[in-house]
This record gives sequence, C-alpha cells and structure tokens, in this order.
Amino acid sequence: MTTAEGGYTLDGEAFVGGAENPVEGEGRRRYVLTLADGTWTAAFLPREVVIDLGTSGMTVTLATTEAGGWTRDGEAFSSGTTVPGGTNATTGAANGYELILADGTWTTTYRPVRMTIGGTGIEATAREDGSG
Repeated sequence: MTTAEGGYTLDGEAFVGGAENPVEGEGRRRYVLTLADGTWTAAFLPREVVIDLGTSGMTVTLATTEAGGWTRDGEAFSSGTTVPGGTNATTGAANGYELILADGTWTTTYRPVRMTIGGTGIEATAREDGSG
C-alpha cells in the first residue's frame, strides 16, 4: 500500500479501508483494514457458511478461522463431525448428519438412529423425515 495524492492505493487501485472494503489475503482469508493515527491495522473477517441438514429443515452455520480451520458456535469444528439433526418421532432419539469438507465444499450425510427390534435380531433404521 502506498500513498498517492494524499490517499492510498492497493495493488495500483485507489483504496479506502473499512468494513465496506474487505481485502483478501493469503489462503482466501479476508481482512478489514483500518487507518487510525497514521497506522494501518488488519482485523480478520471470518467467512460464514450455512449448511442445510438434509430434509430436516435444520441448518448449521460454520465460520472460518484465521488459522484456516472452522468453528461452530465459537467451538472448533472439523470434517467428519456428526451433528444432531432432528428427533425420531417414535423413539425420541436424535438422528444426525455427518458433515464432510472436500475440495472446499461441505456436504452432509444422514446418520439415522438404528435400533434392534427386541428378540428378533432385526435392525430398524429411522427415516430422515423423522416419521418413524
């Protein structure tokens, strides 16, 4: 960043800092640049992703960290984690969705409640819509 005619440029273009003009740094990380008392500061600006949990009607919001990871509700979150995604109407047990990050895209896989029907050796699987 250099001064030019009393202003500033970034990559040869006129630049004014602030939340309206975030800049992209290494690894697609975004920053808000602010000039105060002649000093520029950078504040990390997380990217948020809202992920639909199948047909449950529920969503999960994840945010990037400056170190390149992810958080959910301020807690570290990693690919392969299963999150609750509704309750089975018959058993009251929580169905879940496994979230996988591959090639920069999050996908979900339904992980139903499974139960053995007493004395039969037969395993029942909860439906994704929670109807039984």
